Amino acid sequence: MNIGATIVNLRREKGVTQEQLARAVGVSKPAVSKWETGQSCPDIQLLAPIARYFGVTIDALLSFTRALPREEADRLVKEIPGIFERDGFRVGMERCAALVREYPDSQYLKLKVAGLYTTCVLHFREEDRTEENLARFREYALELLEEILSGGESRYWVQAKGIAACCYMQSGDYDRAEAYLRELPVPEIDPDSLLPALCLYRGDWEQAAAVSRRVIRRYGNMALQGMVTLLRSAWELEDWDTVRCASEASGTLEEMLGFRTGTGWHYKLLLAMRGKDKQAAGECFERYVETLVAGICGEAEGYGQADGHGHADVHGEADDHGQADGHRQADVHGEADGHGRADGHGQVDVHGHADGHGQADGHGHVDVHGEADGHGPADVHEQTDVQKDDPLYDRSIRLAGPGNTIDRKDSILILEQYRLSFGTEEPYRTLAGTGAYERGMEKLRNAILRQKEGGNGA
Repeated sequence: MNIGATIVNLRREKGVTQEQLARAVGVSKPAVSKWETGQSCPDIQLLAPIARYFGVTIDALLSFTRALPREEADRLVKEIPGIFERDGFRVGMERCAALVREYPDSQYLKLKVAGLYTTCVLHFREEDRTEENLARFREYALELLEEILSGGESRYWVQAKGIAACCYMQSGDYDRAEAYLRELPVPEIDPDSLLPALCLYRGDWEQAAAVSRRVIRRYGNMALQGMVTLLRSAWELEDWDTVRCASEASGTLEEMLGFRTGTGWHYKLLLAMRGKDKQAAGECFERYVETLVAGICGEAEGYGQADGHGHADVHGEADDHGQADGHRQADVHGEADGHGRADGHGQVDVHGHADGHGQADGHGHVDVHGEADGHGPADVHEQTDVQKDDPLYDRSIRLAGPGNTIDRKDSILILEQYRLSFGTEEPYRTLAGTGAYERGMEKLRNAILRQKEGGNGA
């Protein structure tokens, strides 16, 4: 509530001065000035006279609404990442808590604030990226989610369980995470499996194309993330034939869908290093960097590309009307997958796994169902308002492949994480000094520079 700003607006609409308002309600001009600058608030006995003077209700004067509109909740939550970045972790957490206290009945607001856990880490100041802070935010998010699940509106339970599963995975409570994941509904029939055929029967070619894109994005993304899990598992099991085959298949699928994560090139690099073929490993590294840069900075093309009627949002992939499809899950920036571990700062490494053997979704993270998203999980099969376009900033955004929306500032941070990893971690450090390694690192540095200049790094 900001009654001072309301008084300023009402006074200007009425065309009166501070002095005229002061005389009308029996106070001094400095008193009105303090109201409007937020230094003090009107005495409770003055609320009715002030409201009558402006011809509004006391509710309007106090900006009171019986229920917080979702659009307003979205607007309020969008401001929070910038607060973490500008004012620090403590102030950001205080803002989250203040919003929830101001609107204690808004389950939607609690869900949105809890969902910030999966993305806000990217906007923490460097000194704030500590395990302690991550744990504190995670505990607060779980507190909100458990409130929703213990008595909130049932329409938010699926989303809340998905985000809670992410949080419990990151905290190491795998049994609680699994329990929530198993409670997520799985419909017997997916309408999207039949809708394309219906459109064809009707001869509605535009709608058929739009629905088909959505289906390809959804299941193609699931297949890609299945490849990630298969590759990681096969590597740990030393099933080298499967690693080779899955690496090739992953690259082909990415090309078809328009995703650019570089998973296949990463594992080809690891295989080459295992065979002590440093030249081949260097070539794979260079291709890996090219793919990452194209995915993070550029607009990848493929059958899964969003069409002209919609675009991917930070919560998942948009369908033909800009609406997220029903399968996007958390998260893009802050969650380890089910097989990886967070590093000492509470973040997964840029490859999705602490040991450097796994590749995630191009941002270094995969979600609880293997699908990339932005703020938090949505309903498993239905479109929800939680998934609508919700960029963290009003700056221009870029597609890193269908479903991965990254603004320019975020892309710089992600590229910098990769640059640091490639310069300090194995197996990349072993390649230092080779021509391919130097070319790859130069491409990465150039991409960062172009992003800082506002251009396309691809």
